[in-house]
Amino acid sequence: MKKINFVLLVILALSLSGCTMVKNEDWIKLNQDISDLKRDSQDMNKAKEALRSETEDSRVAIEELKKHVDEMEKSTGAQLSSKISITEKALSDAERELRKKQADIVADMSSIRADFQVLTGRFEETKYAIQKGLQEEKVAKEEADRWRKDISQTLEEIQKRISAVEQSLILLRQEKETIKEKAVETSSLEDAYKDGYETYQKGDFPTAREKFQKYLDAYPNSKYSENAIYWIGESYYSEKNYERAIVEFDDVVKKYPDGAKAPAALLKQGIAFSSLGDKKSANAIFKKVTEKYPKSEQADVARKRLKE
Repeated sequence: MKKINFVLLVILALSLSGCTMVKNEDWIKLNQDISDLKRDSQDMNKAKEALRSETEDSRVAIEELKKHVDEMEKSTGAQLSSKISITEKALSDAERELRKKQADIVADMSSIRADFQVLTGRFEETKYAIQKGLQEEKVAKEEADRWRKDISQTLEEIQKRISAVEQSLILLRQEKETIKEKAVETSSLEDAYKDGYETYQKGDFPTAREKFQKYLDAYPNSKYSENAIYWIGESYYSEKNYERAIVEFDDVVKKYPDGAKAPAALLKQGIAFSSLGDKKSANAIFKKVTEKYPKSEQADVARKRLKE
């Protein structure tokens, strides 16, 4: 409408200003535009009426819809309230049941916790007992090992001692046998020597020499060997067999220069030379006696012989 009014005002202004010089084409065009504008205006009015009618219909429909909604709200509200009450009751019951279950669960948890503590205590006791048992077993095993080791060492020591004792017994037996043999030998030796000496004392010089010689053959290095040789020399000397006596006495001096019979054997050797008339050899032997055995009784006799 504003556009139409504007156009009319423009036309009116042009008319008033005397603008009569407008061309027909422009005028026609302008009239055409005005016609179009009028038609458009009519169409717009129709559209406006149609819109107003539609708006009224819409308003009525909305009012009816509101009534329907109100009715539905009233109906639905009662149902919803009932449902809400039922739901609240169900929720309350569920909550009570849940609380009861929670209480039961809490009680069960407390019981389980108590049982767990008891089981934990038993487990610790069992664990301690097992560890203690293992430790005691370990200690017992170590003690047993030490005991076995000590026993083994003790047995080894005992075995060594037994072996040492057995060896000592063997040595003692051997020594006993040796002593016995020596005793027998000594007894036999002494008996043999004594037999020879007793025969010599009886004046049976040949038999005495035979017995002394057998003794020397049986016991060449015994404690009576020196005496046996000496008495053989004496037996020859007693028979005035000076040459053989000198040989036997010389044997005593050479074999036993530090023996008990050596000074007597050397002196008798000198006397034997003197008996044979060999004074030079006799004096040489006497001098030797005084030099070699100066403190002996035989040395005193030798000095007297040298002065004759």
